[in-house]
Amino acid sequence: MAILGQIRSRPWLLMGVIALALLAFLVNPDSIEKVFGKNPDVLGKVNGEKITREEFDDQLFVLQQQADQQGQPKNGLEEQAWQLLVQSKLIKQQFEKLGFEMTEDYFWNQLPYDQMFAQQKQFFDEKGNFKTQELKKQIEDMKATSPEGYNQWLKTRKSVEYRLMARQVFANVSTGITTGKKEAEELMKERDQLADIDFVKIDYTTYLQKNNIKVTTEDLANYINKHPTMFKAEPSRNLGIVYFPSAPSAGDDAATQKEITKLFSAGN
Repeated sequence: MAILGQIRSRPWLLMGVIALALLAFLVNPDSIEKVFGKNPDVLGKVNGEKITREEFDDQLFVLQQQADQQGQPKNGLEEQAWQLLVQSKLIKQQFEKLGFEMTEDYFWNQLPYDQMFAQQKQFFDEKGNFKTQELKKQIEDMKATSPEGYNQWLKTRKSVEYRLMARQVFANVSTGITTGKKEAEELMKERDQLADIDFVKIDYTTYLQKNNIKVTTEDLANYINKHPTMFKAEPSRNLGIVYFPSAPSAGDDAATQKEITKLFSAGN
């Protein structure tokens, strides 16, 4: 009863509630979100990077195309598109963190290894070379003659770029060999930097003829003592010595004495 009494005393309050209810019923919810500050074109964020509605629609379109080509049902593609977008954002962030950049040259050089093109024989000539220029020409013709087809290519290319980035990131992680941006710059500098060096060769024998240098045994000994590790040699031979003295034994002396006495007695 107290509430009804306040409404009777304040009729403008009742009119305001009715007006807000009609506004919520008639106006598009997206418009209301814009009025209150929420951007309906941003569906989420991954580490601060936005996922837009356009990106989601493009990813969903690619999945729907693949489902049509393979004759598969389209149920659950929205969830799959969302998960792929989140993964793609994470891959892109890691790709750039490693110092890589998705340039035109990188894209076309890596395109033959993408799963969409690697198994399609029509993109390769008889020698196994990828028909890069021919594909580029087809895309340029499509851009001029079929804007809708060209837009489809742009959506497909974005998915291909994410796969190429994922391939590079996983390759670096699996091998455990990652060159940072600064290290890569130093390697490129060492490879490309050139220098002109002038030098003069002096023959040692000619130098000795013009400069009388004498090295004594004492100089050599002092140098060896100052650098013992340079001249340390490990034993390379094992020698064993057996000594056989040539002096006669007591038995030899007695036998010889006996022979001499015998000869002496025979002579007498």
